[in-house]
Amino acid sequence: DYMEICDVSRNTIITDLKNVSTTLRKQGLNLFYTLKSGYRITGDPIKKRAIFFLYFPPFWDDYFNTLCDNTQQAEITKIWDQLKKIEAELHAEYVSGTLPTLATFIYSLKNRNDKIDFKDMDEEEIQSTKEYACVQTYFPSLIESEKIYVTLHLLGSRLQTIPVNVMNDNTETNEIAVRLVDQFEAISEIKYDHKSELIQALSAHLKTSLYRYRYGIQLGNPMLESIKTEYAELFKLTKSAFQHIRNEIGFDISDAEIAYLTLHFGAFMTPKN
Repeated sequence: DYMEICDVSRNTIITDLKNVSTTLRKQGLNLFYTLKSGYRITGDPIKKRAIFFLYFPPFWDDYFNTLCDNTQQAEITKIWDQLKKIEAELHAEYVSGTLPTLATFIYSLKNRNDKIDFKDMDEEEIQSTKEYACVQTYFPSLIESEKIYVTLHLLGSRLQTIPVNVMNDNTETNEIAVRLVDQFEAISEIKYDHKSELIQALSAHLKTSLYRYRYGIQLGNPMLESIKTEYAELFKLTKSAFQHIRNEIGFDISDAEIAYLTLHFGAFMTPKN
């Protein structure tokens, strides 16, 4: 099936699946195969969802136009139209690819039975948002945990700062910011004169970003390509520093988020005379 869908050789598919397996293990997940059920991913359901939202958007067109039949296309399109109504009601503008990916995810929920919890989230705070009210209106059949999950994506996909305190504990973000700055200084051999202020700024950013990382919410960055071009070395150093601490977070993050962190590191550099 993979050979036919991707139009490549058997050896290529075998090699690619090995790479998939390696990538998943880095996320604490496993790829396994049985003759009866084919390939399956096992592990934390939240991490599996995060993987989906991280890697699926670029392939949405191929999935929708090649792998979906007319009935599936109609159902996904209906969900997408409901998400567009939510976007209009919230006067929001979501990053390209966010809504079709979320629509595909919601469509898949009828075939899922994984249980998720939000032990580090303030559920009542989330339920008080306009986003949650819209999800209640347009997707009343979703179970409560899935309504909260979809709400998290609607909140996190359009904003740099979240208007509610969704995270119960903020101490973790400060610890991650400290380690990130320490790694950056070690790799770059740059010492910051205002290190505590940089840590504070990164911690504030991570406060709202950390839950994005964990729940697979991908925030676009319209400045990404210009940052990668104009601050190429700084971007590379930031990405390398993050890779050194990624195990403490448990997820890879997108280049769009790396670019935002890059701007923080650049803003606190002392100009050379």
